[in-house]
Amino acid sequence: MKIYRKDNVLEAAKKRVSWLFDEFPEVMAAFSGGKDSTVVLELGIEEARRRGQLPFKVLFIDQEAEWAETVAYAKRTSERPEVEMYWYQMPFKLENAASFSEEWLYCWDQEKKDVWIHSQQPFAIKENKFGTDEFYKLFDKIYPAAAKTENYAVLYGLRSAESPLRSVAMTSTHGYKDITWATKAGWKKDPSYKFGIIYDWAAADVWTAIARHGWDYNKNYNYQFQYGISPLRMRVSSLTHGIAAENTLRMLQEIEPETYEKLVRRLPGIDTYSKLQKDIRITHLPEAFSSW
Repeated sequence: MKIYRKDNVLEAAKKRVSWLFDEFPEVMAAFSGGKDSTVVLELGIEEARRRGQLPFKVLFIDQEAEWAETVAYAKRTSERPEVEMYWYQMPFKLENAASFSEEWLYCWDQEKKDVWIHSQQPFAIKENKFGTDEFYKLFDKIYPAAAKTENYAVLYGLRSAESPLRSVAMTSTHGYKDITWATKAGWKKDPSYKFGIIYDWAAADVWTAIARHGWDYNKNYNYQFQYGISPLRMRVSSLTHGIAAENTLRMLQEIEPETYEKLVRRLPGIDTYSKLQKDIRITHLPEAFSSW
């Protein structure tokens, strides 16, 4: 059951960010280049500016197999004087769901430098000193490394509307001071937390805020819209893992053909997968079978 209040979602999110700046000596944002990251970024910058605490710290783990427009948007963001960008372009492995011969994409593999999908930034963090090469474990490592204080808050763009599981997790489990949209962050966990400050936003709220404020955003969304993708299904995550690979590889050939060619050179099997995915992915039981 949803309980509505007088504040709209934008006003509520701004109050949350202001409260977090009061609660924690340091506040930063996790950035992916997606639309939700855009809102979190801008609200963080706005509050930091109001308090005279610019530049605002932003953390971006570059997965190499990124849309060119995602890289371009991250570059524009890094050039903003209000932003202190921690751009990680270091070796780690990422699940590769789009190849039969390569289970992992070893991002930023020095031995594959000649076929990297895009180049490294001069100022990027290129050495992995975090003790793990697993993508999802890196987050808890980079937060405390980037922070100047032991207790800090990380703003991130998770929304409960994305799935029923997220909705339950972000509305029923107490995190920080009975806040349900909070979870512990960092290797040592306490006393730092991640906060889904736009957890109650719908996709329409995100785009309305971007449009009304004239915020910069990932222009790949424009191309996906022109391609006929529903705003609810648009994704700009890594091109090689999970559902993203299934839904974007064919579209990638038309929207960013140069990126597609680079991805094909980088990972064997990509071209085959993108052209035959409906025939190679098992989606239903064979005839005469009632279960697996």
